[in-house]
Amino acid sequence: GGESDCFYVVGSGEFEVLATQEEKDGEVPRVLQRYTAEKLSCFGELALMYNKPLQASVRAVTKGTLWALKREDFRGILMSEFSNLSSLKLLRSVDLLSRLSILQLSQISDSLSEVTFSSGQTIIDKNEVLALYIIQKGRVKLTFDADLLTSPNTLSLKSDIENEDDDVQSGTELSIEKPEGSYFGEWSLLDEQIGSLTAVAEEDVVCALLTKDKFESVIGSLQKISQEDHKYVLICPWLSGLCL
Repeated sequence: GGESDCFYVVGSGEFEVLATQEEKDGEVPRVLQRYTAEKLSCFGELALMYNKPLQASVRAVTKGTLWALKREDFRGILMSEFSNLSSLKLLRSVDLLSRLSILQLSQISDSLSEVTFSSGQTIIDKNEVLALYIIQKGRVKLTFDADLLTSPNTLSLKSDIENEDDDVQSGTELSIEKPEGSYFGEWSLLDEQIGSLTAVAEEDVVCALLTKDKFESVIGSLQKISQEDHKYVLICPWLSGLCL
């Protein structure tokens, strides 16, 4: 029943939403929902938007991390253009951008452009990837040389390779499928040239596109950005009884 003072985004771990329900033996706590980083979960915005008392509580199920945006920042940034919230979730899913604060992600969300491709259309044809692609709809097939996996900034490729312990020989051509909600090309934001890659739409595809030039025109070089700008990291042992 208290007041909320932050909007939260799950960075890691698992959390559950609890609310009490009236039963014969009195009030019993029930789990209404579970939040994880994989689901791009966030919470707390409704209480901030409508100034209503808290209706549920959130508690940590596992060790994890929350990103918190204070009430005044939330209202100043997100409430002025609430549609940014979906873009915020998209950007938060990219490993290379996970170091950025919610404020910084909100600033670059306006630099995203939407591109569409028909089924079977070539998105990239053995050229250097010049942008980050976040797949909002459809599936994309990527074909590339195994040497690309040696780069520390190609996590979007490594995460889809099965049998990671197998010795993949240099020069081997690999293919993976990227589904809706996944991404590729994040290394382009660091201006890294990693070799050729082919991307083909396996069905009608919609992507959010972010180029290095647009990214840096808004907040500067990714390598030089402070990780502490408007960022509040809360560790799970502090979260017992945290309310939504």
